[in-house]
Amino acid sequence: MFVEQKEELRKIVFDMEEVLGAIDAVLTEKDPRRALELMDDLRDHVDGYGKITFGGRADFHWGDFPTALDTHDRWRQGLQADGLLEPYIAMGDKLQKALLAHTTAHPLTEKGDFLQATLEYDPTTLNVTNLSVKSGKPPERETEIKASGHVRMARSLDEWVPRKMNPTDYTIENVWWNIMRYVIEERYPDPDFD
Repeated sequence: MFVEQKEELRKIVFDMEEVLGAIDAVLTEKDPRRALELMDDLRDHVDGYGKITFGGRADFHWGDFPTALDTHDRWRQGLQADGLLEPYIAMGDKLQKALLAHTTAHPLTEKGDFLQATLEYDPTTLNVTNLSVKSGKPPERETEIKASGHVRMARSLDEWVPRKMNPTDYTIENVWWNIMRYVIEERYPDPDFD
């Protein structure tokens, strides 16, 4: 969410730069006819009332972003206090490398193909004891496991992916995020969630 919000703000800055460039070109132009032609560069930035606007379509409400930051801080502080930040990061790195290696050797090729990871770990140290990755067609997919020290999750290759993102990379990210989120939520549950 944070990246998307920053991208919206970046688009506004680009729009402002375009407008400033067009205005500067008009102001420095000596030929009035040419200056009038240069005014056309502003048309995309002028609303129905003849006003230059920026960010009219941007969403400045960041929804649950403050709550997500609070959750992230709570998780990080818990991991640091328990001396588990490094093992948690190492777990994530190991999982991501395994997912990437598997999809490189066994590419997901058709909509509906799944990517599944099974992670076994010591809940007190977060050290990985067993990690396996598989992929295939839907009938081969195993049931999810969500238990302390043992997680199995899968996601399917889908046609819907965020713009500019490779569908396989998106599937890898989903498997990785869901497993890592489960591990940390299991250890540090939300105190406000019943």
